[in-house]
Amino acid sequence: MLGEGLIISNYFLLGLRPIDTYPERARSYFTYSAYLWTPITMWLARISILTAMIRLVPAGRNQLITKISTVVFWLMITTIVFTRITMCGVPLPQFLACHPQPDYEVGLSLAFGLIGTAWLVGWPLYLLSRMKLAAFEKKIIQACFASGVSLIALDIAHATALLMVRASAYKKHYEALNTTGNLIVIVSVLCCNSLVLATYVYRLWRQRKQRQAEAEAGEESSSEPESSSEKCAYSHLPQPPYRTSVLIPISSSKDTTERTGPTATTHGTTMTTFGTHTTGIYTSIGDLTSIQTNGANNFSSANTYSVSGATPPQDTSTKGAPLVVSVS
Repeated sequence: MLGEGLIISNYFLLGLRPIDTYPERARSYFTYSAYLWTPITMWLARISILTAMIRLVPAGRNQLITKISTVVFWLMITTIVFTRITMCGVPLPQFLACHPQPDYEVGLSLAFGLIGTAWLVGWPLYLLSRMKLAAFEKKIIQACFASGVSLIALDIAHATALLMVRASAYKKHYEALNTTGNLIVIVSVLCCNSLVLATYVYRLWRQRKQRQAEAEAGEESSSEPESSSEKCAYSHLPQPPYRTSVLIPISSSKDTTERTGPTATTHGTTMTTFGTHTTGIYTSIGDLTSIQTNGANNFSSANTYSVSGATPPQDTSTKGAPLVVSVS
């Protein structure tokens, strides 16, 4: 955006009066900016498009390649700026106005421009064909591909105009050169700004959806409070959100008298189970969320009870044979 603003301001100032009416320092600035701001703006726009792709591509090899290509683009723009500044020799002249431009500078600018734009076409196309992306992310990559196609068309037109200017100093060729150069700057800036804005809005939308999901999960968990006395002894098992029944078999090889069994805690209420060996009574405890096997030594032959159809590890902290509880 800075480069675009400076280019527009230069055109505005030069449109007010002829360049030779400005002070010497201003004319020096105009000659340097005419050669520098256009490539700087174009390359920063290309780098911005790659930066938008880095945010969308998942971490891994493809993201690393995108980051490396961004570094290469920075090296390219640095090389182009250096060759532009020194194209009229060192020490730097007051006015950067040597005609024609050196062949090495023209060739380097054209080669780097075409390579950079071709990468902006080929790399998004590769990502679209090889990666599984979300719908929005896929659209952004497609936009990057379309931006690269439009830029490479303008680069070819600009290169053609530049070669024609070098072949002949015909005025219309200069006009074509300026027009294609300005179009490249405009399209580059529009593409990079729209992509950056779209990825920013998408990131905000995704963060908002994430916060909403976390808030809903928090409301669901708070709607079912659980005190420490209600936590299941077998905490690794999922707690059923519905009412269940626990059937506790009570047996003894000799004694047929009624005896108290383990204490079962249901929502803070202590309940005592009873049973006899002769009749094989099974006591049902409803709405059970936790159980404590106190006095388990009274039922050395009572082997099991189950929770949610699974058999948890035996509780070795109880006396006698461990009790395993089964919920049907």
